[in-house]
Amino acid sequence: MPDLLQNKRNLLILVVVLLLAARMGYRVYDRWGGREFIAQQQTKLLHRDLLDDSALLLNEDQKKRLASYHAKILEAYDIDYRIVTAASTGDVNLFAAKRFAALKVGARSSGGHGLLLVIDKGANRVRLEVGRSLEGAYTDGFVSFIEREQMVPFFRDSRIADGILATTELIVARYNEAGKNIAFDPALHRQAEVSTGAGASTSAQIGAGNKTKKYGTSNIASANNSPQSVVDAYLKAMADYDANPSLSIYTDASKKMMKSWRVTKGQMRNVYNTYKKCTIDGTKTRGDYAVVRYNVRQRQCSPYFVRVENGAWKLDLTVMMRGIRFNHKNAWHLDAKKLNPRYIFAFADWKFDKNGYPYAGD
Repeated sequence: MPDLLQNKRNLLILVVVLLLAARMGYRVYDRWGGREFIAQQQTKLLHRDLLDDSALLLNEDQKKRLASYHAKILEAYDIDYRIVTAASTGDVNLFAAKRFAALKVGARSSGGHGLLLVIDKGANRVRLEVGRSLEGAYTDGFVSFIEREQMVPFFRDSRIADGILATTELIVARYNEAGKNIAFDPALHRQAEVSTGAGASTSAQIGAGNKTKKYGTSNIASANNSPQSVVDAYLKAMADYDANPSLSIYTDASKKMMKSWRVTKGQMRNVYNTYKKCTIDGTKTRGDYAVVRYNVRQRQCSPYFVRVENGAWKLDLTVMMRGIRFNHKNAWHLDAKKLNPRYIFAFADWKFDKNGYPYAGD
């Protein structure tokens, strides 16, 4: 009997020790990143599903950036947007349709909203396959336009990741337009290559190099007499598809910077269409520096920075490049540490949260 009691005591002690060990192990697991580890693995799986770079067109940093951005698009807009690159597809249109079904594109969206971008390296073609629920927003004409006028100009310079990201920005902008029942302007996609299916394909022209730049014919004579007139002239240049970096409305530093830019028709169209819908909040001026602001609630329209140079008002795009950032919703926020301090005065009546997003002060 004593031996039996002793064995029961030993068994009880063993059970208690195991329970304590398990609890301590969970605490250690939780404290030292167990949950974070699982979350990281889930994120990696999501990113892997969002992007398949079989053609090896992207480096690791670019793949992470694209997958992360598209994960945010899924969260913010309920659009399941995938990317597939292939060494050869045979027929990019047929391949895209089959991969769309095989990957169940749209399954991660509660509304079944799916997009699939296929880049065929061998055939040098690109196709954006559009799910049925998004056909109203992303017509063949719109898809052809962004492929030809936004994606391809970057692809010609072998800037694949930049081209995809720049196109995604227009996809977001178009989604917002469609939500407001704004139709895509058919005049902007004349002579586009249009497929017969839900989506469109075009020549990717990867690494082909860009031809000699042709600029529009904006008439901006005598446009430098006020900060607002400079901004108006700039928006007119965007409407005219005039990316000429030598226009008189730019500061010398802006001209130098713009000469190295790849400015597409898609980008110019988006700038003009975005700002024409925003409400001007007024111009704040101090000496030779001015800021043209828009309604603080209209986050798609960031302020413009203007300064006097050689006796005339000039648009200072270098300040915008350093001090203004945009998130995946195309909403702007201020990076005050990188903004020229001479312009800070213009925001004294606004407040900013910890991430630099503005809102009206009391």
